[in-house]
Amino acid sequence: MHDPTSQPIMMIDSSPPLLHHFGELARLSPQIPAPECNDLPSGTVVMKECRQLPLIDLGCLNSTTERERLACAEAICRASSEWGFFQVVNHGISPELVRNMRREQVKLFQTPFDKKATCGVLNNSYRWGTPTATCPKQFSWSEAFHIPLSKVSEQACYGEFSSLREVMVEFSAAMSKLARVLAGVLAGNLGHPRGVFENICQENNCFLRLNRYPACPVSPEISGLVPHTDSDFLTILSQDEVGGLQLMKDSKWVAVNPNQDALIVNIGDLFQAWSNDVYRSVEHKVVAHGKLERFSIAYFLCPSYDSLIGSCNEPSLYREFTFREYRSPSPRRCQKNGPGSDPSRPFQILLLGLTSLPWRIALSQLRLCRSRRTPKGKRLPVIDTYSCLLQGLDYDRKSGAAVVVAEPSGIGHLKLILPRSRVQYGIFRVRNFYLENPTDMLRLWSTVLLLLFSDSGHHFVSKVLIIAANNC
Repeated sequence: MHDPTSQPIMMIDSSPPLLHHFGELARLSPQIPAPECNDLPSGTVVMKECRQLPLIDLGCLNSTTERERLACAEAICRASSEWGFFQVVNHGISPELVRNMRREQVKLFQTPFDKKATCGVLNNSYRWGTPTATCPKQFSWSEAFHIPLSKVSEQACYGEFSSLREVMVEFSAAMSKLARVLAGVLAGNLGHPRGVFENICQENNCFLRLNRYPACPVSPEISGLVPHTDSDFLTILSQDEVGGLQLMKDSKWVAVNPNQDALIVNIGDLFQAWSNDVYRSVEHKVVAHGKLERFSIAYFLCPSYDSLIGSCNEPSLYREFTFREYRSPSPRRCQKNGPGSDPSRPFQILLLGLTSLPWRIALSQLRLCRSRRTPKGKRLPVIDTYSCLLQGLDYDRKSGAAVVVAEPSGIGHLKLILPRSRVQYGIFRVRNFYLENPTDMLRLWSTVLLLLFSDSGHHFVSKVLIIAANNC
């Protein structure tokens, strides 16, 4: 039987060597413990439905009838709370502009791979695959240009792609205008001025991402983009007719049917924190197509990296944090060399003590921790491990606590922004860790880990005393 992953790398092709690196992961994955490749939260039903996202006519925001204006704003806020996703039509971005942008996008991605990876076009914003992947299910079958809008108007960034500049400047300005309208509606619903995001999210702080998902001959279960949430305030997506976007709704993956007249909007992590969980940042992914390539363009509404993010209402569910602090633990994606070139360093964590739970039982449960959750509403205090290293840790075998292992400057996940005195709900999955020496060491490629153990079906969290956390 022919193995498609055995094909040689074709550097003259416009596509990155996805097949080659996927094959390497497939060959190496038996060495990785099973939970490494389990990317579904506990209770998730593996079922794909085609359901219609809320479809909102933004033309009603400019209606002469107050009732229609209020109904439109209410629909936007309701969809943001119940779905975290919605579609908009009559959004003010002309079909001709979308077609022109798509045409230039296709031309850009048709450039040979080695040129895209090395020529420095668009501020060296090219990336592909997933540098941190350790098994096939963590690999993103895609390539992209992730472009800061502060560079969009600079002629030097485009090189020979001069025709791209004019249309990208026009397209990004139109998306910025739309994003501020939507953010203003959502802010107004929370009792704030609609112009509040004019200062919080200035255009130069935002990003435009050009995505291409090549046809994937390997498996229909491969992700074009692995499950994730967006770390911005708001994302607006223009996609082609191929489809593949799925979002998590009621513990099911829901396939989103493409609508060529609509743009897709989703809430990001920052808006969830700022709204005090009124609006939802929902996990989503892209499934690769077996025969067709897919193109999309995403606009990310972001603050400056030094902007302080806090909940807009009291009592606040989240402590204040900067966008830089929130983004800092995210490993930089490869721009030129693909998987394996990620500059993030592994960490060596030495475990000095554990609760009275036998180590072998704890080890077996540790291997399952990514698929386990605590009972709903279980209170789990969060410990700042870095502070523990500096100030010491009160080691009590009888009391349980969740231990967060992270880089000193890292946050890593929205749930870790919760104040230590508040409730941490359940254990969320963490990618890219495995046991190198189970008796005394964990090696992490991810920056965050929560440890959960179970005894006779009763969930509890064991406190671990960390004696050192040094770079390997």
